[in-house]
Amino acid sequence: MPLRSVICVDEEICIGCARCSMICHGGAIEVEEGKARLVDGQLCDGLGDCIEECPNGALYLDYRDVADYDEGEVRRRIASKVKDSIPVQGQNGGPMCMPRDGCLNWPLKLDLAGDCLRLPGMMELVVAGDCVGYLCPDTCDEVKDKALLICCPKMEERDSMVASLECVLRNNDVRKVTVLRVDIPCCSRLRGIVRSAMAACDRDIPIECRTVGV
Repeated sequence: MPLRSVICVDEEICIGCARCSMICHGGAIEVEEGKARLVDGQLCDGLGDCIEECPNGALYLDYRDVADYDEGEVRRRIASKVKDSIPVQGQNGGPMCMPRDGCLNWPLKLDLAGDCLRLPGMMELVVAGDCVGYLCPDTCDEVKDKALLICCPKMEERDSMVASLECVLRNNDVRKVTVLRVDIPCCSRLRGIVRSAMAACDRDIPIECRTVGV
């Protein structure tokens, strides 16, 4: 295995506050027996974004003989923790339940949902552009007691979004899809992404499209 920079923990001064595990996007750090620990080197990108989150200065970067950073494994690990949707497993190993008066699933990002998302019974699915939540104060009402998936048609790869949504539709009894988009050209692609996913899994589900102005 290569010698590369990864996060390390000084357990003598670590207080187990879990701030590092919560900010670690790869799930490389977990709190075990009251101490933060690097659970898998290939989940650590070696950038050290978590270091400033530690109130006691217990985190540092050091060169270790570990496997290369594997973004694909990061996605698989995150997906495995949320396989059964509600309740889900938090990154630090603790339970994390979604609020019952909001959307009924986790993760929210479409590219992380894929074949891991399992919805409780027949559900309405909202597919929204990332920017919608910042422009529409009523977004929480729109997704109450529904499943929610968010994505950016401009910044994310179309085929990947279609494939991920296809898996969600194959694995769940979705009875209606609502598309929430911003009134800008790039967000207009959302409806086409939903239709392509339906065609790929041979599903004909009613679609409602709502637009938020800027």
